[in-house]
Amino acid sequence: MRLPVIDIGLMNEHLATHEGLLGKLDVYLEATLDKFLMKLITVQREMLKVHIQVMLELLLPQKEEWVNLPNENLEEELDLSTATDSTGNELTKRISLELQATANSMARTNFNSALMMKNENVKQVHFEMAIQQATYLNYVNYFVEENEWSISVKGTEDQQNKIIEHFKHLV
Repeated sequence: MRLPVIDIGLMNEHLATHEGLLGKLDVYLEATLDKFLMKLITVQREMLKVHIQVMLELLLPQKEEWVNLPNENLEEELDLSTATDSTGNELTKRISLELQATANSMARTNFNSALMMKNENVKQVHFEMAIQQATYLNYVNYFVEENEWSISVKGTEDQQNKIIEHFKHLV
């Protein structure tokens, strides 16, 4: 199928980004000894490779059939019970925080790109890629939180009740 120029341009940008990310993940994989972090990195590498394969298929001018993004079963691939066995060293922390930032950025980029894309198949695939990255991000977040590398301050009951009082007239 012949695609709108915006779809081609966005996928070209995504593919170049994926190439850089794969290189970075390879470096991270060689640098870490943490088993769960290795699994997180490997899962992200595999997911990016699938995303690359699907985008290349979408770009085929002679392709007329609908292209599907394969489902990722992250629950099977990432056993959270092993996340607590972390070595917890500074390198593991830094790589984990970088994986977190990257997955967050990729989920947003895929979602925002999908909103701009014109071809329905390209658009749908990128929404699904955004969901996969957001789901992956949940696993990275869990690992970061388990190791207490991120702080999330909770609001008070009084603060929450003030917001409720202020807006309850809307319903």
